[in-house]
Amino acid sequence: MANLASVSGLSGVLGSLTASVTVFGTAADAITAQSAQNIYSVADANVPVDKGDLQASGVVRPFTEGSVKGYEVAYGGTLPQTAKTYTYPEGGANSYAWFVELGTRFQNPQPFLLPAYEQEKPNWQLALSNL
Repeated sequence: MANLASVSGLSGVLGSLTASVTVFGTAADAITAQSAQNIYSVADANVPVDKGDLQASGVVRPFTEGSVKGYEVAYGGTLPQTAKTYTYPEGGANSYAWFVELGTRFQNPQPFLLPAYEQEKPNWQLALSNL
């Protein structure tokens, strides 16, 4: 990567900045992918198991929303379910994971995904801050 102090001209600066974004973006993506896998591993070890269907439904998958790229750790079906929405889509398996995580009026919460995220969050932040 070029040292900005030795770059001359606007095209040189833009090229150097583009290279920096590419390097940091790739490294940040790798860190985020590993953190998502770590979250999945902890959640999967702690997901309540009755028949094992919920545990078997866990996945880590990449997502893109506009210009934002990331990774999602999801349980309970094929519909995207992220912690930022807390929606309850109609239909059994897609709702069940949230009912277990957050509880219902008939069942106490049995959180497994949020604690896994909270455990990994400082490691993820530290790794990103070291870029």
